[in-house]
Amino acid sequence: MTAASVTTTKTYSELDYELPTNKALLKAVFTVTFADLYATGGVACDFTDGTTDDHDFGTVYFVSVSTNDGYIAEYDLENEKFLLYFCDYNAGADGAMIEFTNGVTCTGRVCTVLVQGTRA
Repeated sequence: MTAASVTTTKTYSELDYELPTNKALLKAVFTVTFADLYATGGVACDFTDGTTDDHDFGTVYFVSVSTNDGYIAEYDLENEKFLLYFCDYNAGADGAMIEFTNGVTCTGRVCTVLVQGTRA
């Protein structure tokens, strides 16, 4: 099985204020569309490698993820991966959120992502 891939589309970007390091803070909102199958441990998406649409992130400090399909997504900043979860309130032993299992299709799932960082 292959890990799921993502397609990103930048919809908003703005330079806001100067950071102490004399680098401007860059904010960008992306629409992330998942494809293929989910890989346990997350779906890789590196916002600093120059391949995610049209961005100039050198360092990412903050990522916020919003979904509207009932599932929960988060971005693991340290490992540069999206994690997808669902809630199963009938399975008490499973806990509050359950990560998608390896091989579950996530094709077409869409989330909105706010990324903040400095330019490369």
